Amino acid sequence: MQKQWVGKETLDMIYRSQQSVNLKYIPGRLKIEDAIVSQSIEILEDYAQEKAIIAEADMPYMEQIAKSLLCILRGEAYGKIFAIYQKLKKNMSKIKENKVKLANFERVVSILNNKKQAREMSMENLLQAKETLESDTGHSFKQKQRSMQQLQSYALIKYGEMKQKCDMNFEPYKNFVTSFNLSHQVKTTPTVKMAKKEKTIASQHNKKNKLALWVDKGKTTILKGIYKVKDAITDFYYRFEPYIAIGAIAMTGIVGWKLAKNVSDEANQFNEKTQQFAPSAMKKYYQEKNIDFAAAKAEQEKQKAESENYVKVQGKTIIEKDYYDTSLQIHLGSKESVQKLYDKIDFLAQSGKIKFAEGLDTKRYAHAFTMYNLIRPNSAENKAIQNLLNGGQENPDLINRLVMKAKAKGEGIKPDNNSIKTSNFDKAGKSLQIQHLKNLQKQR
Repeated sequence: MQKQWVGKETLDMIYRSQQSVNLKYIPGRLKIEDAIVSQSIEILEDYAQEKAIIAEADMPYMEQIAKSLLCILRGEAYGKIFAIYQKLKKNMSKIKENKVKLANFERVVSILNNKKQAREMSMENLLQAKETLESDTGHSFKQKQRSMQQLQSYALIKYGEMKQKCDMNFEPYKNFVTSFNLSHQVKTTPTVKMAKKEKTIASQHNKKNKLALWVDKGKTTILKGIYKVKDAITDFYYRFEPYIAIGAIAMTGIVGWKLAKNVSDEANQFNEKTQQFAPSAMKKYYQEKNIDFAAAKAEQEKQKAESENYVKVQGKTIIEKDYYDTSLQIHLGSKESVQKLYDKIDFLAQSGKIKFAEGLDTKRYAHAFTMYNLIRPNSAENKAIQNLLNGGQENPDLINRLVMKAKAKGEGIKPDNNSIKTSNFDKAGKSLQIQHLKNLQKQR
């Protein structure tokens, strides 16, 4: 059975996602934290049980994951991870010792002459031994020839063991096969070939019959995973927008690892099918659009008339698809609403009702105002802000203090309770979500 190989990119994403977990982690408090901790434990357990293959060069990432978990966990879970960490440290120590041994020509020859030790060499060990033999200048070709032949034989044996376990894209495996020129090696006799061919032909019909059931099972698995992760993101994003960048990396690691283990290649086909509209649905959609057209046009005219009440400011703040633009578009629902808010704040600044403190600007004000209105709509702070936006008079220094208190991403505004459950991020279009997540990662 093929084991699951895990690359450094996945390990690094899992480790970075751990940084968003509170050091005073409490299981069950936040879905996103539970998902990150659960995923981190699973990768370590898979390694300990030899279900996952990790390149020797990537072992430091595993050590980071284990150390980070030990700072978070308590009780029985801590003890379990500590035991795995000890095993991990022991293996890493052995890897370092082997590197020192295999850098010495005489030690390599000695190991190759010991059948048991030679058979225990990993792919990376065999590659290093080959490098040592080839780079040696203190011995003649004849002296090295026997050792090279022995090394090639043991590499062929190792290839037979690993080709059923490793993914062909696993970097150490690719290097190993290429270096020892093993890709052409096939150990199948004509009789075995014929038997396999007959078995393949006989099973084709059954495979066709089973394919539909297999795809349905894959669809169910995908949907369960998607809805579970979607709920976690929705709940987490709305209440903790400042940390969504790290959360996005966490989800990438989690989804990537889970799909690699559980989901078939039919996922893309399923995605395409689910996005197709039936003709009747499209007809209904356009009928509804036509019904709403008059109302939409009237609303557009109203917004246009309102915007003309503001003086056109030189150096007008415009939407450029940066972090604040996408964040506000998600929360306010449209580019027009965002631009309208920018125009209003530009007007207030020009008329002297707003005096930007150093480091603050229209977009920062607009984001802070929106976050106050969403997170603390009934607070005295938000009432002051809404009064200002509606033409009232407020102390500019007070408004500056409120914006600075909100901080760059709104993390300074705390909700009165945990009653907020809906997510504007979840309602936004897919392209806007992707653009906003990219902007958040740039802000880190």
